[in-house]
Amino acid sequence: MTDYRLPASWLSLLYVPGHDLKRLEDAVRSGAHGALLDLEDFVPESEKAKARQLLPQAVARCRVAAMGVAVRINRRIDRAVADVELAVNAGTDAIMVTKTLGAQHLILLDELIGALEIRSQLPLGRIKLIALVETAAALGRVQEICRSTKRLYAIGLGGEDIAKECSMHSSEETLRLPKQQMIFEAIAAGIVPIGYLASVADYRNQEEFSAMVSRSKAFGFQAATCINAEQVAVVNQIYAPNARDIDLARSLFEGDLNLSRVEDTGHTPQELEAERLRAGLVLARNRHQWIRAQ
Repeated sequence: MTDYRLPASWLSLLYVPGHDLKRLEDAVRSGAHGALLDLEDFVPESEKAKARQLLPQAVARCRVAAMGVAVRINRRIDRAVADVELAVNAGTDAIMVTKTLGAQHLILLDELIGALEIRSQLPLGRIKLIALVETAAALGRVQEICRSTKRLYAIGLGGEDIAKECSMHSSEETLRLPKQQMIFEAIAAGIVPIGYLASVADYRNQEEFSAMVSRSKAFGFQAATCINAEQVAVVNQIYAPNARDIDLARSLFEGDLNLSRVEDTGHTPQELEAERLRAGLVLARNRHQWIRAQ
């Protein structure tokens, strides 16, 4: 059964280029549940050193704002190791792994993070991993990636990178199958599928973006990254459990989040619906979104 603790309780992560503290202030004001401090693609090569230098300050700013923090690290192994060490020392909540190769890739990073946690006297396993699948080869390893380590709490699919590699157009239609398979494997492994059905870069109109986010939630995505602050409110509103579901779940379980009134076999539609409602209720609790029943 899915564990809905950090970072599953995050609905939105807003990308912040690591070298630009002004953008961090935009993130703090945006209402995003977490800042995704980027050391990779959003940072020009000439600004990489600056981004690393500013990371402790950026994490500290997020802490003052009571905001979650994740750090997206570089793929090249020497940079990845340096980025992980810096992120752990700075106090990040999670590390986003780009271009995940397979289970062993995450297992090695898990081992590194564990050693750093011990050195820093942090609880073992406190820092989570978010995996990005961004290559055609990794698509065939999604199941092993999802089940690789208990430190892994979420997975996303880099549709534009995969489409480019395959010389195909990145769209809802062309990437529907791999995204659906990723969601199935994520849920089976007890981790959170993050993302959208389509690329956020294709949407400038808020109404169209909202419609796409609604389709994405219905498809099974549970959280998402945002590339600008205007997207955050839409994601938070649509991906959050709705008031009807929360009221229904509260009346069903009467405060018992362990499904004590439902035989947890998962075989009937009623039991599956009960589990969906329970998960939404736990998620609402974690995000401090309790809604009083009328």
